[in-house]
Amino acid sequence: MRVFRRICALSVSGLIVGGMLAGVAASTATSVTAGANTPETFAGTASAKALDLRLFGTDLTVGSTNVEADSSPKAHADGAGLALIAATVSSADADSVHTASAPPKACGLHLPIAGILNLELACSQSASGTANASPAAVATSNIAALDVGLLNPVLNLLQPVLNALTPIADQLLGTVLTQVQSVLQPVLGTTLQQLLGGLGLDTAKPVSSLLTALQRATNLVTVHVGDTVSSVVTSAGTVVADSVAKGAEIDVLPGLTLAGGPLLSITLGFAHTTSTFNRLTGASAATFDPAIVTVKLLGSVIPVGLTTPLDILGGTPLHSIISLGAGSKTVHADNSVSAQADGVGIDLLTGLNGGISLHLAHAESAAGGAKALVVATASTSTTTTLAPVTGGTLLVTKLPVTGTAAPVLPIGMALILAGYLTRRSLLRRWAQRTPR
Repeated sequence: MRVFRRICALSVSGLIVGGMLAGVAASTATSVTAGANTPETFAGTASAKALDLRLFGTDLTVGSTNVEADSSPKAHADGAGLALIAATVSSADADSVHTASAPPKACGLHLPIAGILNLELACSQSASGTANASPAAVATSNIAALDVGLLNPVLNLLQPVLNALTPIADQLLGTVLTQVQSVLQPVLGTTLQQLLGGLGLDTAKPVSSLLTALQRATNLVTVHVGDTVSSVVTSAGTVVADSVAKGAEIDVLPGLTLAGGPLLSITLGFAHTTSTFNRLTGASAATFDPAIVTVKLLGSVIPVGLTTPLDILGGTPLHSIISLGAGSKTVHADNSVSAQADGVGIDLLTGLNGGISLHLAHAESAAGGAKALVVATASTSTTTTLAPVTGGTLLVTKLPVTGTAAPVLPIGMALILAGYLTRRSLLRRWAQRTPR
């Protein structure tokens, strides 16, 4: 009898163990699926001021631009030649509905005289767009711009005389300049070659090559006061915010060189900043470039500046900051960046109702954002594979089920059957041995 009870217990145990194994295996099968997405976000801003004057709380800004764009998408741009005069102010806005805006240039005065001069006073122009979900904005302004022509009309007037004299002059001057070049070449080295090459001058034909260079020049001289440009541009990989401000710029014979630049360029007060957000990596970076005076001779740049602001009397009402060709950049807590630069910046007595502030060529920009993220979540699922044959073709079908692909349940069932058969065999033997 005791043997019978043990066999029955063994059978019941097989049933319980098989069920438990199947249940445990079913609860441990997992797979990773994609969860909710976090969309990309980004923003960029830029601004520039040619002249910003503040006297104890009263502000006067001349020549300014401001732009901003973000991933919503939207873009805004505005500029002002002189903010107090509405006719010199421009603005442009774009979003997902209105995808482009480019109003005409706004000027206090525009006086063009074809071929002689072009005069603009207090002008600005703005444009923005969000085409292909790539927001962009740009704004320009100036206080005054004078382009003096006269060069081409004078050359055209003298053309008959020049045509007659040029061959003779080339022959006479060419012989002399060739000998001079051979003497100066060991002393000046590559400098002389860069000078002649930049202008496209040929010492064998000095007059004709010089006339060709003068014909390339677009003007005799240009004088621009208070030029500013601010922009935000979005591409597939980056968002770039850029700002440039110039106090004054004089270009002599613009377009003279083979590269299209002027013979000589002098910029008084220069500030340039760039802030960039990388849409692929999520990183941001900023740069700045200030100078009191920048001189360019045939494209070679000679900047003049102090690089860092002079900060004195901090924490007192007399706190003052003097920036002469100085700038800085900052990385913020959210990993966005900003940069600022001043050609000339003077902030005096800042603790006394704002004090006195004068900024000639001030530029600043900022950019930042976060790239798109995909969050992974866990879920329970397994698959089993069936392979029916239809018309000689093997078909593979996967059906979702709970549990696991391991044969745990069949093992449990085999234990139950073995227990049952063993019980019956033992019962028969026990019945045969028991006397009736």
